[in-house]
Amino acid sequence: MRLSAAKPQARESGQLEHEAAFAKAVDRYARAWTDVARMNEQGLPILEHQTAALRQASTTLENVRTGATRDLVSALTQEPAIAHAMTALQGRDRVTRLVAGIAHEAQVRRDPLLRAERFVRAWKGLEAQHETRFWRAHEGGPRLTSGEVREAGQRIEASMRALAGELKRDPQLESILRDRGQVLGIRPGSRLDQVMRGGDIDRAIGRGVEHGHDRGRRGPGMSR
Repeated sequence: MRLSAAKPQARESGQLEHEAAFAKAVDRYARAWTDVARMNEQGLPILEHQTAALRQASTTLENVRTGATRDLVSALTQEPAIAHAMTALQGRDRVTRLVAGIAHEAQVRRDPLLRAERFVRAWKGLEAQHETRFWRAHEGGPRLTSGEVREAGQRIEASMRALAGELKRDPQLESILRDRGQVLGIRPGSRLDQVMRGGDIDRAIGRGVEHGHDRGRRGPGMSR
C-alpha cells in the first residue's frame, strides 16, 4: 500500500517540478524578448548579448516543452491580449498569461474549428485594411501619397496571398470553411468565398482593389 501510494505522489511531484521549470523558462524568454523589443521600439541596434540571450532562452524553453517557443510567438502575433501581457505585465502575472497563451495555441493547432475562426478573422482584418487605406487617402485621416497607398496595398495583398496559401496547405481547414462558411461569416461571392472555392487569388484581390478605389472616391459613408 505504501509503495502504491508513493507512485502518484512521485508523479505529482515530478509534474510540479516540470511546471515550475516551464514557468521559469517562459519568464526567461519574456525578459529576453522584451529587451529586444525595447531596442526595436527605440530604433536602436540590437546588441549581440541580447540576441544571444533570446536564442538561449528559446532553446531552454524548447528543452522544457517542445514547440512552446513556436506557440508563444504565434500567440504574440495572433492574440492582442497576449501581446499586451508581454509588454504591460511583469513577473508571475505575465508568466500566467503567457502560459495560458501557449496552451491556447496548442489547442488551436489541434482544433480545426478554432483554426477556421482565426483564419476568417485574419482575412477580414486584411480586407478592412485594404479598404481603409483608400479612405485615409481621400478622407480626413492622415494623408497618404499615391505611392504610400500602393505600397500599403502591396503589403496587404502579399499577406492575403500568404493566407490563401496556408488555406490550400490545410485540407481540413479548407473543408470546414466550405461546410461552415456562412456560420463563420463568409458571405457567398465574397473574395474569401471565391478563394476558398478554388478561385484565382489575384483576381479576387483585384476585385477588392477596384472596390476599394470606388469606395475611396465616394467615402465610407456614401453608397451608390
